[in-house]
Amino acid sequence: MNNNPKPERFQTNISLIAHVQAETFRCYQSQEIKGKQVYLNTLAVCAANSYLNLIGWSTSLSQSDSWNPISQTMMDVADLHIPGYGKLECRPVLAGDTAAIIPPEVWSGRIGYIVVMLERDLKQAYIEGFARQIDRLELPLAQLEPMDQFPTYLSQQKRAEPHFTTELSSWMKGGLSHGWQRLEELFSPTMVMSFRSKLELPQSPASSVSESRVKLIKLGANLEHTI
Repeated sequence: MNNNPKPERFQTNISLIAHVQAETFRCYQSQEIKGKQVYLNTLAVCAANSYLNLIGWSTSLSQSDSWNPISQTMMDVADLHIPGYGKLECRPVLAGDTAAIIPPEVWSGRIGYIVVMLERDLKQAYIEGFARQIDRLELPLAQLEPMDQFPTYLSQQKRAEPHFTTELSSWMKGGLSHGWQRLEELFSPTMVMSFRSKLELPQSPASSVSESRVKLIKLGANLEHTI
């Protein structure tokens, strides 16, 4: 006899707003099967969004591929973007299913996968559990990790913020990133003047760069290209 209690599931009602959004996305699809897929994916993302917000995590639906009609059409995607961490895939299943389908296009580029079980009447949803990585089409629900471990796992996925803005600011002040050189260091003064005259970039007092930067990119054994 197994005395281990079954892990508690997060339960949430599927709001009218979620259904309206799902129907809006479904209407972009011309094929009924694709439309149903998008509808269920949207409900799963909404349920996951409610769960994460409830436990104190910020999310961004607008930065999620699942909120982009073009991405919905081209892929089977149900991601939820978590700023500073990455994309969490939220796969829907219906009550009675024993496995979730994880399409190959989302086997990478995800910080994790959670499975959302939708009641057949689509009025309630349950967060069943999560997986850290996936490399197969079917994910048995019995192999999911319990959600009480998920917040700790998620907190370990924080990624460094892009440092492009810092580098750009340094560049505008005269600093050089590794690999970039001044035009004068590569070409003759005549060629530099000719190059700059062809750019004809408008400048304003608020945003101007006094010097250009170039980098040599090797295209082949005997070829180089400058950007």
